[in-house]
Amino acid sequence: MKERPIEKASHNGSGETGPKLPTPDALSMDNPDYLNAYLKRISYLAQMLEYSSQPFCLVTSEGRIVYCNPSFLNMLGYTWEELSKIRWDRDLTPQEWHYVHDHYMNMLRETGLPVRYEKEYITKSGQRIAVELLVHQFIDKDSGKPLYYSFVTDISTRKRAEDARRELEQQLADIIDFLPDPTFVIDASGRVIRWNRAMAEMTGIKAEDIIGKSNYEYALPFYGQRRPMLIDLALGTYNGRPDYPYYKKEHVTLVAENLCPALGEKGVYVWAKASPLFDKNGQLMGAIETLRDMTAHKQAQEDLRQSELKYRLVFENTPLGILHFDSQGCITAYNESLAQIVGAKEKDALIGYNLLKLPQDNLAAAIKQALNGQKASFQGDFHSTISGKTIPIEAHVAPMMSKEGKPLGGVAIVSDITERNRYEETIRHMAYHDSLTGLPNRLLIQDRISVALPQARRQNQMLALIYLDLDNFKMINDTLGHMAGDVLLQEVSKRLKSLVREGDTVARMGGDEFMFLFPGIKDAKDAGIIAEKILRSFSRPYIIDGQEIHVTASIGISVFPTDGQDVETLIKNADSALYRAKERGGNSYQVYTPAMNQVYVERVTLAKEMRRALENEEFVLYYQPLIDIKTKQIVSVEALVRWHHPEKGLIMPSKFIHIAEENGLIIPIERWVLRTACRQNKAWQDQGLAAIRVSVNISGRHFWQQDLVETIVQVLEETGLAPEYLELEITENVALRTSERINNLLKELRSLGIKIALDDFGTGHLSLSYLRSLPLDSLKIDQSFICDLSKEGTGMAIPHALISLARFLDLRVTAEGVEKPEQAELLAGLQCDQIQGFLVSRPQPAHCIADMLAQERGPATSGAKVLRLPPLA
Repeated sequence: MKERPIEKASHNGSGETGPKLPTPDALSMDNPDYLNAYLKRISYLAQMLEYSSQPFCLVTSEGRIVYCNPSFLNMLGYTWEELSKIRWDRDLTPQEWHYVHDHYMNMLRETGLPVRYEKEYITKSGQRIAVELLVHQFIDKDSGKPLYYSFVTDISTRKRAEDARRELEQQLADIIDFLPDPTFVIDASGRVIRWNRAMAEMTGIKAEDIIGKSNYEYALPFYGQRRPMLIDLALGTYNGRPDYPYYKKEHVTLVAENLCPALGEKGVYVWAKASPLFDKNGQLMGAIETLRDMTAHKQAQEDLRQSELKYRLVFENTPLGILHFDSQGCITAYNESLAQIVGAKEKDALIGYNLLKLPQDNLAAAIKQALNGQKASFQGDFHSTISGKTIPIEAHVAPMMSKEGKPLGGVAIVSDITERNRYEETIRHMAYHDSLTGLPNRLLIQDRISVALPQARRQNQMLALIYLDLDNFKMINDTLGHMAGDVLLQEVSKRLKSLVREGDTVARMGGDEFMFLFPGIKDAKDAGIIAEKILRSFSRPYIIDGQEIHVTASIGISVFPTDGQDVETLIKNADSALYRAKERGGNSYQVYTPAMNQVYVERVTLAKEMRRALENEEFVLYYQPLIDIKTKQIVSVEALVRWHHPEKGLIMPSKFIHIAEENGLIIPIERWVLRTACRQNKAWQDQGLAAIRVSVNISGRHFWQQDLVETIVQVLEETGLAPEYLELEITENVALRTSERINNLLKELRSLGIKIALDDFGTGHLSLSYLRSLPLDSLKIDQSFICDLSKEGTGMAIPHALISLARFLDLRVTAEGVEKPEQAELLAGLQCDQIQGFLVSRPQPAHCIADMLAQERGPATSGAKVLRLPPLA
C-alpha cells in the first residue's frame, strides 16, 4: 500500500490539520539528538497505526473524524474524503444504537477511563456490521478540548457463529421443553440450565425462577430442603450412598423411586431416571433427569394399610369415647376414653352390656334408631351406675350396614361436654362484656336499651343515655404507655360502676368511651344532675404505678322520648352532644339539641363520601421531592394524598384524614396510596428516569392489620417495584404504641429490603434506648425545628443535636419544611443529608416529577421546573 502521511489522513475537509503532537519542553528542543529521536518515535507510532490491520480512528468531541487508518476505511468502504465529511457518532451508527453509544461516551467523559462496548456500523454500501470499540480520551493541550481515539474490531463473523449456536441450542431447548415427562438439565458445575414445562407444572416453579440455581437448590421444590438428587449421582458430585427406597444403575444411567414431600399437598411419589451428558471429546458437560408421577399407583397400596392403622390409632388414642354394639344392642368393643367417661376401671367390664336397657330413655331410643338403619344423636345428663356420678354428655350413633342393607349393629361416639358447657358460658359472658374492665360492652347496653324503651313507653317514663369520653387519653397512652393506660381504664371503670344504682347500666363502648343507661328518671334535669356527679368523681386523682394521674371527661346526654324514639337515634344524638362538649374544651357535659345534628350529619356525610371516593377513584397523589444536599439531585419523593371532590374541589388531607381514621377508612386509603405510589415509581423507572425511592406514610392503625407485611409484598409483586425503592414513614407516636409488635414488623419489612423512616422526629416522647433498638434507615426532623433555624440564638441547638444523634446511630437525616436558602446552608454545615420543603418544590403531580427527573438526566423538557438552589457552603 502506498504510504500516506499522517497529515493527509488527518485532514478534516476544511484544510485544517488534526491535533498537534505534544511539544517537548524548551530544554529538549535545544538538543538536536533528542529532537530527532523524539520525531523518529512519533514516525514509528504513526506507521504502526497506518499499517495496522486493527481499524483505528481519531475523532473530536463533536463526532468529526480527524484521522483514521486504511483498515478503518477498508472496513467501512469509504474514501478518506467521504469519511471526513460525516459524523462518527450519528452517521456511521444506526439510530437504535445511538443510546448505547451515548451511554458509554457519557461514562468515558465522567470517569476518564477507557470504555469497551459493542454496537453496529453502517458501511457505505448500507450493510450493517457488528463491531466492538475500545475508546480512549485525551485532552488536546493546544485547544483544551477532549479527543477520542478508538480501536475497532469487526465481530460480525463471531456474532453469526453465536447466532447459529443459539439457534441450535434453542431447537434443543424446545425439544426438551415439549417432552411430556418432567425433565431438567444441569451443567457440569451443577447449575440448572433447562427446566421444561412439564417440570414447571409438576413443581409449580417457573423455569425463569430456577434457571441458574445450584448447590442442590433444585431439590427444594421436591424435598423442601437442599439434598442430593438422582441427577447429582449421575453427575458424580455426590459420593455417599443414595437415599432411595429403590435404586439401580444401568451402565451410566441411574433409575430410582422416591417420595418427594414438597410436591403437591401430601407429596408425590416419583420414578426418576438420570444420565450424565458428554461432549464429542468425552468431557462431562452435565446431566439430565426425567421424572414420572407414580403417586396414584403407590397411594392405592398405601391407602388400605393407612386406613386400618388410622382407625386403630383414633380408636385407641382419641379423647372421645367410642363403642361398638351388635344387632342386639350389646357392646362388643370400647376404648379407654369411654371407660373413663362412665367410670369403668376393670378391663372389658362393659363387654356384653345391653345398651337398650339404659335408664336414659333418650339414649336407648338413639340406639334403637341406629339398629333400624338411621343416624341418631343424644345430648343431656348421663347417670353412671358404675361411678354414681351424673355428667353432661353428647352422643352420636351411626348404624353399621351389611351389603344387603341390613343393620349389623352400630358405633356410638360419646363425649363429656362438661368443659364445653363451661367454655360456652364463658364465651357468652365475653360476647357481652368488655375483656379489660369486665363492664357490659356495646352489644349488651344496646340490648338493654332496646328492652328499656318499651317499658318506658308503657309506664310513660323517661330514660337518659350519658355518653362519656376521657379527655386527652391518647396523651396518657403515649407518655405512660398502653399498659398504664389499660390500668387507668380499669380504675375509671370501678369508679363509674360505683356511681350507678341497681337497674342502671354502665358499659364500655370501646377505647376510652363509656355509656350509662338511666331508666325511670322523672325529669330531663335529672340527667344533668347525674352528669355533674360523674364529672365531680374525676376531681380525685388516680394512682397508677405510684403516680398521681389527673384525668377529666366530656359527656353528651340524650333523653327519651324528646331526643329519640329508638336505640340508634338516642345513641347518635348522645354522640353529637359529646362531640359538642369536646369542641368546647372538655371537662363538661352537653345536653343534645337539634342543632348538634348538623355537625354529626357533616361528619357522617364526609365519611360516606369518602367511601364513594374510593370506589370512584377520586383520590389523587402529589409527590414532594427530597434532594441530596450535596449533589442537589432528587433521591426520593414523598407520596401525599389529595381528595379531588367532584363538587368541593381539591381537599387537603387535614380535612378528612382524622375522619378516615375514626371510621376505619384509613386502611383502604393507605393501601391505595401504597399501590399507586409504587406503580408510579415503577413507571418512572420504565421511562428510563432516575431510580429513586418513594416514601409512603403508614398510620398506627395499619400496624394492627394481620396482613400488613403480606399486603406490602403483594403490592411490590403486582407493580414490579424493587423493595429498595420503597420507604415507609412512621411517626414517633406510632413507634411508641406497642414497641415489641412494631419492632418485629419493622424488622420483617426491613429484611425484605424496604427502607424505614421515622417521621416528625423530635416531636414525640421516644426514648433514646428505644430509638437505638428500632430497625430504621433514616430520621426526618420535624419542620417545627427548622423554621427557627438561624446562626444566632438557640435555633441551631436542637437540629444540631438531632443530626449528631442520627450520625451516631448511622442513620440518614432529612430536614422537613426547608423554605429559605439560609436554612439549607446551615443544614449543609450541620452535615444534614437531605432536605425537603418549598425551597426544593411544593408537592407536585406525577408528570411534573417526571419532568424534574428528565431534566436531571439530560436537556430540560418543555414545561419542566428547574431546581435552583443557592451554592451551599
